[in-house]
Parts: sequence; C-alpha cells; structure tokens
Amino acid sequence: MTELITKSFATQCLAFPSRVDKALAEVETIEQAKDLLDRASAMKTYAERLKAGIEIEKPIAIGVLKIKAKIGEMMPAGKVGAGRGNKTPKPVGDFSAPTITAFRKIAKNKDKLAEYSESAEDVPTQGEFLKWLKGDSGEKLAEKKAEIEAEIEAAIKHTPTATQADAIEWLEAADDFDLLLTDPPYSTDVDDINAFAESWLPLALSKMKPTGRAFVCVGAYPAELLAYLSVAMPAQVLVWTYRNTLGPSPKDNYKLNWQAILYYKGPEVGPLDCPVMLEQFSVQDINAPDGRQADRYHAWQKPLELGERFIRHATAVGDTVVDPFCCTGTFLLAAGKLGRVGTGCDLSAEHLAIAEQRGCEIV
Repeated sequence: MTELITKSFATQCLAFPSRVDKALAEVETIEQAKDLLDRASAMKTYAERLKAGIEIEKPIAIGVLKIKAKIGEMMPAGKVGAGRGNKTPKPVGDFSAPTITAFRKIAKNKDKLAEYSESAEDVPTQGEFLKWLKGDSGEKLAEKKAEIEAEIEAAIKHTPTATQADAIEWLEAADDFDLLLTDPPYSTDVDDINAFAESWLPLALSKMKPTGRAFVCVGAYPAELLAYLSVAMPAQVLVWTYRNTLGPSPKDNYKLNWQAILYYKGPEVGPLDCPVMLEQFSVQDINAPDGRQADRYHAWQKPLELGERFIRHATAVGDTVVDPFCCTGTFLLAAGKLGRVGTGCDLSAEHLAIAEQRGCEIV
C-alpha cells in the first residue's frame, strides 16, 4: 500500500470505536446489528492481514466487542441451548447458543470494555475479554509474579557476567549448566550455516545437565532450519512471532514476522514451571523491541520478556543460564533479574560495551 492509503486506513481504524457508537445508536434489529458486525469483522481481518500493529488493530477489536454487546442486549430473554436429550443447541437467527451466551455476557459487562482495552497488552478478543472478566489469567499471572518477586528478594542477587571470547573456546572451558538460552548468528551472517551449526551446537548440548534444557533461536529460513535439525533434532520447534515491526515487502514471498526456537531437554528433565495458560503455547506472541521506546540495541535483539518466560519455565532461582552468543546481554540480564546466574560470551567488543551499559559485568 502507498503511504497515503496507509494513513487513511489508520485514521479510519483509530476513529472506529466512535463510529461504531454512532452506528449502534441507529440499530433497531438484530439483523442490522449482524450486518454491522460482519462489516466490522471484515475490517478487523483486513487489518490483521496487513499486520497493521496493535495501535491500529486494537480500536477495531474494541468496536467489534461493542457490536457483540449490542447484539447480546437485543437477544430475546430466556434460556438458550439444547432441550433435555437434545445435543444440538437451539440457534436464534444466525447465532448458536454458545455465541448468544457469550454475547450476553459481553453485554452485561460492556461498561468494563474501556478498562479492559486499557489493560490489554495485545489486540483484544472475545475470548480474552471473557477470561479477563473471570480474572483467571490476570490472577494467575499476579500470583506467579508475586512468587517470583519473593524468591528473588530471598535469593542472592547475581550480576550477569560476559567475556569477550570465541563461543567454541568458551564452551569448551565452561562448566555444565542448567539452561542454554541463546541467539546465534543467522545464516545471513555466516558463510556456511551447516558448518557453523555443526561447530558449536553439539558441544553446547554436551555441557547441558541431564536435568537441563536449551532454547536456541534461529532464523525462519528453510536452509537454516535444515542445517540445525540435521545437527541435533529438538524435542519441539517453538515460534516467536511479533506484529509491531514490518520489514521490506518481498515481491513473490510472504513477509516473515516469526523466528524459530529449537527446544531441547535433558533425559532427566522435570516438568515446565508454566502455570500461565497463555505462556504454554508453542507460539510465543511478544512484540519485538522497539527503537522508538529506546529499548532496541541490535537488529536481531530478542525481547526481555521472551527470555524471562523461558528462564522461569525451565529453571529455579540460583540455576546457571548460559549464552555463548550474548551480544548486548538481553538473555543474561533476564537471568540476573530473576535471581539466576547468567554468564556468556561474545566476540564483539562493541556489543559487550552495550551489555555492560545495560548492567552486565565484563570479565
């Protein structure tokens, strides 16, 4: 799209909730509300396909929820659903019984939509709004954060350390560790990705404790994935996806807004410490660091939240987290923040200088 069309579309999206309010004031039948919902849903889908970002998609999503609340208010009174012995829910118009139930609940709590919109860190959805009303995710996350803070408060604080060194030499001298969490150079930055993967990954995994785990971030390029999968088959291939940055538009391929994370685990590994349901998915949907917010130091930098999640899931306070390609120190800083012993290395003195400014100790 041209810049002019993008600005025009963005303006429409930002004004969408107020336009919905005006349109809903004139709605008199469920059919009219359904037509409005169809148009709003189409606009929401269009914005998602454009990867417009949360600032653009969020107002549309709130508008969709407002329309659903209106439909819920207009539904006939009384129970909906299957009769005794009948497993098929009784629909009302184009809406099934579960949909009607959900819309009625949204309608009952429509005065909380503004509060939910303000608190939501991602694009609002019907399912997440209903969960938010229950407080399930929020309460569990708050409880988990409180536990983590208590553990850290009682633990010995560890300043993460980094060394200027070659990854292979550093790994050969390293002690066994509890967690490998790293983001090595991608195939675009090395001459031979097959030889590179073979040179360091088996060595790193040999230093992982039987109870340990490894998360290795790699590019979404088929040749790079093949190179790593040929060297060491992971237990799972996870995905980190982001919606707040857009690169160049390829002519004959799709835009890449994800990167792979190879997940390895030792033979004596215990269960993941992952009580928050939204963190249990193999796809981790977290915005990339944003240079406009002064928290982006490197082109391929991972979000601190991503590192914190994996460290919480896979380790306990006092465990050792290593990163032999630590760059500007994101994963080491996440380890130190959570009371783990974070240590790693990088060849670049420039990157390590930034890591030191961010809080790592260079040794």
